[in-house]
Amino acid sequence: MKKNRGILFGSAVLVAAAICMAGCGKGGAVSSAKKLEARLAAASGGATWDDPVPAAYRGKETPAAVYAALENAGKYVSLDLSASSLTSFLTYDSDAKKLIVSLTLPDALTAIPAGDREGSAFTSLKTISAAKATTVGDYAFARCPLIDVSLPAATDIGGGAFSGCDALTSVSLPAATSIGESAFEECDALTGVNLPAATSIGEWAFEECDALTGVNLPAATSIGEWAFENIGNLADVYSGAGTYVRDNGNDETWKKQ
Repeated sequence: MKKNRGILFGSAVLVAAAICMAGCGKGGAVSSAKKLEARLAAASGGATWDDPVPAAYRGKETPAAVYAALENAGKYVSLDLSASSLTSFLTYDSDAKKLIVSLTLPDALTAIPAGDREGSAFTSLKTISAAKATTVGDYAFARCPLIDVSLPAATDIGGGAFSGCDALTSVSLPAATSIGESAFEECDALTGVNLPAATSIGEWAFEECDALTGVNLPAATSIGEWAFENIGNLADVYSGAGTYVRDNGNDETWKKQ
């Protein structure tokens, strides 16, 4: 069900995210949690996660204040924090995380922290973007229903960072040089991977990505064992380390040609 809903609602979420990045409708970004709550309460929509309310916050209050505003408003939201100082927003514990469908992280955030191996509390998160983040911690977005990831500056992707994101269909991380073990394991809908700068691919990085048909890793010089294990549709893997082909003796594994 997650995969179908991700495909069905994807365009609506991306539209909301685009509106938010352009100023979140009338009035632009707000500077206080009280104003954020008031704007959300007055807005139409937000009753379901396929119709999030676009909103932007540029204040300097605590994450607790912003999460309280979201919880009090009780609406699904596409939230832009790019101009805020909330660099600890991801680590604060709040039930209101389930209301965030699209999230643009603060430009001041350079390191996305590690998350929970069992699954992120952002259970409705469809899109994530962070313009200046250079590292993504282990299991940062594990088992989120993500459909779109924009991390143009990220160079280091931690182990299990996007594992179990079974609505994610494509990955483009133009600056990523290191992909941790199990980083995209069990991303069932992933069909294409574009990692032009990646030099190191960890073990099990794409294990059980059932829909994956093509992998292009032109700069890769190190690919861990079992990186592409249990992928029935994948034909060839091209990389700077050489071409990997399916092992005829074991259809589940790959070997360097």
